Amino acid sequence: MIVSDISTHVQYVGDCIEINNLTSFLAICKLTCISPNEFLSSSIDQNFSKIAPVLISRREHSYERVKGDASKGGYHYRHVLKTSVDPDLLVLRTTPLSTSENVTVNSGHLVRELVYVLNGKVGFIWKNLQGDIRKQEMNEGDSVYIQSFVPHAFYSIILNSEILAVDYL
Repeated sequence: MIVSDISTHVQYVGDCIEINNLTSFLAICKLTCISPNEFLSSSIDQNFSKIAPVLISRREHSYERVKGDASKGGYHYRHVLKTSVDPDLLVLRTTPLSTSENVTVNSGHLVRELVYVLNGKVGFIWKNLQGDIRKQEMNEGDSVYIQSFVPHAFYSIILNSEILAVDYL
């Protein structure tokens, strides 16, 4: 495996880098022990290096997973963007599988989170500083910022509602 194997997944379009298949690109980078950042930095020509790189991730090359189910609660995650170029950033399009009856508040996490309701209606549940459970209904277009380590969860009020979660350190 050589650097040209990685190059087949990258093309330069105008002033940005387009990754044809992010999953394969990252896998090849991992196998060759060349970080995506190192590869992109070394392969950008002099004109391009004057412009901040842009990474484009195509929908058909993202992945999804389901954690839990409708009876136990959980989430259907669709990874919108995750890159080892910026490992402290994760963007997810998520469908809460929980209802108000079976939602379980997590214990919080290190990352801060900005959540935007894409469509439908969801419930947001969290523990305040005193440990009291709080609930808020959120409609399409509403958003919430969640600080690190705040126990929280989302649940669907309208079936198949979706949220966009931007997690970062």
